[in-house]
Amino acid sequence: AQDTLSVERLQEAALRRDPRANQRALLRAATDLRLAVIAADRLPQLEINGQATHQSDVTRPTFGVPGVTVPDFPKDRWQTTLDVEQRLYDGGEVARRRELEEARHAESQAALDVALYELRSDVNSAFFSAFLFEKRSAEYDALVADLDARLSAVRARVEAGTALGRDAAEIEAERVRAGLQRDDARASRRASLAILSDLVGHAIDTSA
Repeated sequence: AQDTLSVERLQEAALRRDPRANQRALLRAATDLRLAVIAADRLPQLEINGQATHQSDVTRPTFGVPGVTVPDFPKDRWQTTLDVEQRLYDGGEVARRRELEEARHAESQAALDVALYELRSDVNSAFFSAFLFEKRSAEYDALVADLDARLSAVRARVEAGTALGRDAAEIEAERVRAGLQRDDARASRRASLAILSDLVGHAIDTSA
């Protein structure tokens, strides 16, 4: 059984359990990918075009020149071109887009930091509530023990005739109130430990 709880270790366990803690690397990877796409705008863009045509008939000259033979013109034609396009000047557009992506990344990281800070705060709240109720329960334990001793002494005096029965009744009523308050503190401590268990993802022994 766990006999000692450390707030730092509980915070670490809660962060490991929370899936948002793994988002830092994912956010960085997504930003780097978008930056790579932006940087690719400065690279040459290659485009291959092809065209083929076929004519059912072609025009032939009708005049004749002695000694000259006019060849048949081809009916098929093929054409392939390679186009290269590269941006030589962008007026700082690429740099501005990079700055915008980095700003978005910083904003996402800040939002994640806030969420994880709230998680740490929840752990702290549950931890110190359990600690407070533990101390309060110990105080009520001491009070109940003191009232039990006083009640025994007063009952002995009542039997001896040196004290009134109502004196014992008053102490007994006070002892009942202290016992109820002690039970309430113990229940509140168990509730705080249950919250901690949910945050860190594993059971915490109530005797810790």
